[in-house]
Amino acid sequence: MEDLKQNVPLNLQGLHVALDCANGGATSAYAAGLFRDLGAEVTSSYDQPNGENINLYCGSTYPEKIQQLTKEAGADLGFAFDGDGDRVLAVDERGETLLTVIIFWPLRACIFWKTIGCPPAR
Repeated sequence: MEDLKQNVPLNLQGLHVALDCANGGATSAYAAGLFRDLGAEVTSSYDQPNGENINLYCGSTYPEKIQQLTKEAGADLGFAFDGDGDRVLAVDERGETLLTVIIFWPLRACIFWKTIGCPPAR
């Protein structure tokens, strides 16, 4: 994760991000911490994997969950991963879908921000 943070220099200070980690092992273990380390305020859900609840009524195949969480938390953006982290759905502060991507999840934030422009560094 340290290499990722050094090679994908994002400053997310001032950004509130909602996450649906789909109770996946990798996404639950790393997603919230990564976004926090990059400066974002994080509201995380479905981040308690027990070996049986992965993707269980959550994650990128249940977009209504991240849409609701993003709006209720007052987040600027929401990301819903699938259980193994190879898909992500992004929504805006109104819960409207921005993009769905199927790639290795840590690169998604970089691609997303490079597409719309990185927040200013502080």
